[in-house]
This record gives sequence, structure tokens and C-alpha cells, in this order.
Amino acid sequence: MDALWGRTDQPAVTRAALLSMVTGFVTLVGCALVGTVLFDPTIADWFFPVVLTVAVTQVTAAVLLIAGGVRLARGAGRRMFVAGNVLHVLLCAAYVLHALAVVANNSADPPSTVVAMVVVPIVFAALPVTSLVMAR
Repeated sequence: MDALWGRTDQPAVTRAALLSMVTGFVTLVGCALVGTVLFDPTIADWFFPVVLTVAVTQVTAAVLLIAGGVRLARGAGRRMFVAGNVLHVLLCAAYVLHALAVVANNSADPPSTVVAMVVVPIVFAALPVTSLVMAR
């Protein structure tokens, strides 16, 4: 893979760029799932702007992750790469805070729901953190 990008001197950077692009595509899948909520007719009026903000943030993070990964692999710079990864980590932190503040206080949800809503963002936050460490 390094030879394809013309960068045989730093294989970890190429792997970090590839991981960033994969994270971006996974984020787009998550955005599609969030987008299904936007078209739910039973959605509360106050919830629509929140979900729309999350969707826009996810698309922005995905574009930055993918474009930043391509730029990093080509040796054209790290700004988009770092911005996309940091935005993705912040987005995952927001999901964890939402799970702890809103979902955990809802007595109708079982504890396993809260655990899943905390663990999944932490696992997805590990992808950009790993990518940033590899590209140092």
C-alpha cells in the first residue's frame, strides 16, 4: 500500500491515513442511521435541531477524516487529518455524555442500554486516537 501512495519511508503514516479514511466511511454509515431519525414524523419539535446538528457534525467529521487521510497519505499536510480525528473524538464524547446524562436517567431503559451507549462511542473513539498516534 505504501508503494501505491509513493511513501515507502513512513509506513505507519500510510496506515494512519487508511484508518482515518475507514473511520470516515464508518462515520457516514452512522450519519445515515441518524438521518433516519430526521424523517420520523413522531419526532419532538425540540429534538429535530439536535439531531440535525449531530448529522451535520458527523458529515463534517467524515469529510475531514476522508480528505485528511488522503492528504496525509499523499504527504500534502496534516491539518484536515488532525481536525477530522479531533472532531470525531469530540463527537464520541458528546455521545457518551448524552448516554450518561439523558439515557441513564430514563428509568424505562434497562442498564444494558446505557452500557451499550457508553461502550460503542468509546470503541469508535479509539479509531481516531489510534490514527493520530500512528501518524505522529
